[in-house]
Amino acid sequence: TYYGSSKGISIMDVDVEKGIFTKRKEVSVNNSSYLVASRNNKYLYSVVDEGVAAFKILPDGDLEYLNTASIRGMRTCYLTVDKAGKFLVTAGYHDGKMTILNINEDGSVGSIASEIFDHGTGTIGERNFRPHVTCVQFTPDEKFLCMVDTGLDNIKAYRFDHSNGHLTLADIIHCELNSAPLRMLFSKDDRHMYMISELKNYVTVYNYLPHPNEPEFQFKQLVSTLPKKYDEQSAACAMQFTSDDKYLFCSNAGYFHYFRYSRSGFAKQDDSSLLRLLHPGAFLSPELAPPFFGAASIPALQPSKIRLLLYSASDAGICMVNLLIVVEVS
Repeated sequence: TYYGSSKGISIMDVDVEKGIFTKRKEVSVNNSSYLVASRNNKYLYSVVDEGVAAFKILPDGDLEYLNTASIRGMRTCYLTVDKAGKFLVTAGYHDGKMTILNINEDGSVGSIASEIFDHGTGTIGERNFRPHVTCVQFTPDEKFLCMVDTGLDNIKAYRFDHSNGHLTLADIIHCELNSAPLRMLFSKDDRHMYMISELKNYVTVYNYLPHPNEPEFQFKQLVSTLPKKYDEQSAACAMQFTSDDKYLFCSNAGYFHYFRYSRSGFAKQDDSSLLRLLHPGAFLSPELAPPFFGAASIPALQPSKIRLLLYSASDAGICMVNLLIVVEVS
């Protein structure tokens, strides 16, 4: 993490059953922030000031530095990788840029395969008046690469050429004005897409229908991440599925709560995408307003429990260890 006295990436030993995190070591890297692992969990990639840093994940969980590659742009805020581990994709909030980098056979980051600066104007007010790319995601079939632009209130889907990493615009999802789409996720059954909107504080559900030349996203549902009577300032921050895909967790900054939703009719093929609110849970302190969090279901250890990992970037004066909170949700 790039906050406080941290020197880079903290490696934690985790007791999942007890919810205890013990800091093992810290790997020095210049202002590390967003992290993503390769699909085979052999390599780790981190946002750094110089671009993107690559590490080999050793059998004991330690990290071996490989290299750092430039993205020829301003600092990125999000990373994703393809299933084959051939391409690393970055999202640029500050310059509205998506960059596709080649990944070498040894896991290190190679040259830039292609890059796109988003263009256009949003509304004239606050920060939603120019491109801010906050998320990049491949569709489940990886025929298309989606670019979420918070500033322009849209998601652009590009046809992706796996032979060279080149892109061709295929479709645009236009979102509600000033909604600020922030993140998108696909369900594990590959049939549904979920998008969280920062300024309007809601999750939008779509059916995903792949076609040879263009994707199709069918609107299905819109659910709020705030209680009905809440009228103070808030921003939806993050969302994450449990590992079994049955529950979706969302967090808010301003209204310091997480919301837990079930995918209604999970066993039914016709409505497995729909969300139903189960539990609005409060964070332990309003000072810990976590913009990101991870959730994991552990049926082997606790069949009726979900352990929810919350972490915050709101206080630059404390280290990562002090920001880790485990909330047990019944």
